[in-house]
Amino acid sequence: MIRAVLEGVIFNLYSVFIALNVLMDEPVKSLKATGGFAKSELWRQMMADIFEHDLIVPESHESSCLGAMALGQVALGIKKDFSHISDMVGASFEHTPLFDHVKIYREILPLYINLTQSLEENYAAIAAFQRRHEQLLEEK
Repeated sequence: MIRAVLEGVIFNLYSVFIALNVLMDEPVKSLKATGGFAKSELWRQMMADIFEHDLIVPESHESSCLGAMALGQVALGIKKDFSHISDMVGASFEHTPLFDHVKIYREILPLYINLTQSLEENYAAIAAFQRRHEQLLEEK
């Protein structure tokens, strides 16, 4: 059960990656991951397998601030791309996708995407329910 939850989180991240990939000028060669999940070897390997890319964890697990700064630099035109980040961080862990796992995830991915798309109406109903009840609570 726990593994399924972890995989669901990474599939969700992968959905965002697919959307962003459409906007990028060149293909992604490797991924850098930070945050609490980066401390888990299992999650890191799952991410490499699901994304089918090498995964590198910087020396500092908490590099969100650095990522935000780099996004700002590119958005403001101060930097052309994100290539300068590699020089700013080292690597503490590296994971290469495991082909047997990649093969299974490629088979599951369309099922995940179809399932999440089929739930869109339910998500909207849940959001409407939450808004209605938040308003009721605020009125009290």
